[in-house]
Parts: sequence; C-alpha cells; structure tokens
Amino acid sequence: MVSGLLEQSNSFSLIQRMIEDAKALEDFAENFENLDDFYNNQFQTWQALIKALNDQFKANRPALEKDESAKKRWMNWSVSISWLSLMTSFDISIR
Repeated sequence: MVSGLLEQSNSFSLIQRMIEDAKALEDFAENFENLDDFYNNQFQTWQALIKALNDQFKANRPALEKDESAKKRWMNWSVSISWLSLMTSFDISIR
C-alpha cells in the first residue's frame, strides 16, 4: 500500500491513488494508532506484569503442581506469559 503511494510520479496521481486506497489507509491509520497507544502507554505495564508473574509464581510452583486444578491453571498461565514475553520482546519505537 505505501509503496503504491510512493511510486506516484506527480501530485495528481498521488491524490488519485490516495482516493482509491482511502479505506485501506483508514484501516492502516487505526492500526497504527492502536500500536502507538500500546507501545507508548501499555507496554511497560505488560512488561511489569510478566516480570511479577514470573518472579512471584515460580516460588509457588511446587505447591501449585500438587493440586491438579492449580497445576492446569499454572500451565495455562505459563503459556500466556510465554506468549506475552514474546510479543513484548519486540521493542519497537514509534515516534
């Protein structure tokens, strides 16, 4: 989409292309705003949550594994935390 805009050689064709791609450009702007909000306002909160869950729950793991229900929930948390760790490891600066 962006490459199509950059390929335009004059202002008329650029404006025409922007009109043609209006819906895609609006969707792109919304997605960018969501990413910008996440990385500027929520990213540090999620990193703190991941650290707290990893540090605090690991100490209780032996006790949690003795109870099947707690063990199952612990495994679900572990998968979620692993996924969150992966997603927040991409330290993208959007400024």
